[in-house]
Amino acid sequence: MLDWQTKELRTLAFDPVRWQDDNQEHRRLAHAASLLEGAGVALALLDENEAAATSQLDEASSAPEVHHRIRCDLEGASRVDRGGAHPDR
Repeated sequence: MLDWQTKELRTLAFDPVRWQDDNQEHRRLAHAASLLEGAGVALALLDENEAAATSQLDEASSAPEVHHRIRCDLEGASRVDRGGAHPDR
């Protein structure tokens, strides 16, 4: 029986270093898969109910006053970069 197992191991060309590398790669891929699964669950929770965070963020970012404030902030930053006076002062 031991001869049979020895022959099988020789046939497989078992390499301990490669075995460790393969196991490390397997753990890394399993961890990545669990991270993807967790991110999917989190996204589903954010998107699930009537007050879903994703729809609220979409609505808030499309509001005209948000665009106006962003434009004003960018214009003020542009003036400061060019050495002009700060718009709030």
